[in-house]
Amino acid sequence: MGGAWINVKYVAFVDESEPDQRVSPGTYILSAAIVMVNAQDALREHMRGLKSANQKKVHWHDESARGRSKLISSVSALDAKYLVVVRTGNTDARSERRRRLCLERLCYELAARGVERIVFESRGPSDKLDRKLVDSLRAKKP
Repeated sequence: MGGAWINVKYVAFVDESEPDQRVSPGTYILSAAIVMVNAQDALREHMRGLKSANQKKVHWHDESARGRSKLISSVSALDAKYLVVVRTGNTDARSERRRRLCLERLCYELAARGVERIVFESRGPSDKLDRKLVDSLRAKKP
């Protein structure tokens, strides 16, 4: 990533995917869209513009093949960088364990790239588990 990441403030927007365990056993994916802090409001507006009137939010599962193609084109054209962490293997590990391992690595990689703020999509009551892990990572300063 080099010098382009030095002395620039970034924010990362994170979402997860857990593929069908019959197809990809033991797999968990966390991805981050990394943007400059001063560009985040414009990017949020851009993303809001991609949802149809009957959608609460833009979501891959809600889209037709045509809608997905539009999302791919639109998101790939954004002034952002993307980072994906994939955990595979241990099929005995519970989903939450796979998520924690991905999250720990993702936080490390984002910090190494100068990201100062991470925004997660809410998981409702499970948000407290993410917060606890992030607090633990802050304390360790890995």
